[in-house]
Amino acid sequence: MKKEDMKFLESILKEREEPKNIEYTNVIKNKYEEELEDFNYIHNLEDFKNLKNGGIIKSVRLDTGELRKGGILIKIEKLNNKWYALIGSINKKIFWRIYFNSNYIYYRKPYSTYKVDDKTERFINAMNKFITPEELPKLQEQIKPNKVVDELYKSYVKNDLKNNN
Repeated sequence: MKKEDMKFLESILKEREEPKNIEYTNVIKNKYEEELEDFNYIHNLEDFKNLKNGGIIKSVRLDTGELRKGGILIKIEKLNNKWYALIGSINKKIFWRIYFNSNYIYYRKPYSTYKVDDKTERFINAMNKFITPEELPKLQEQIKPNKVVDELYKSYVKNDLKNNN
C-alpha cells in the first residue's frame, strides 16, 4: 500500500468517534436530572458537527463522570483530527473547548428556535405585564442568539490574536 493511502486511512481512523457507553447516558441523565433538563444527548459525531451555534452545551467527562459547566456554542471545529466545540461564557467573556471524544455531550437548542408551547405561552403572557408591545421588537433585536454568538466569537478572536502576538 502506498504511503499516501496509509496516511489517508490513518486520518479516517483517527477521526472516528470513540465508543461510548450508551447505557451510561441514562445514569448521567438521572444523576444530573435537574441540570440536564431540556438537554439532549448527542449520540454521534455527525450530529455533533451539525449542532446550531447559539445553543447551550454541557458535558460530562468520560473519565470521571463529572458534569462540567456549560456555555454558548460558538463554533464546531477540528484540531489535530479531534472535533471540539468552542464554548463561550456571556458574562465572563471566557472561552474553552469541549472535545467530542472526551465527553458525553448534551445540547439545548437556542430559545429562538423553540416552537410556542404551553410553557412558552405562559412566559410570554407573564412578560406582557412588564413589556409594552412597542418595546418588544427592540428587545427581540437585542437578544438574538446569533448576535450574541457573533459578539462572543469576535471577542475570542480578538483575545486569541493578542495572546499569540
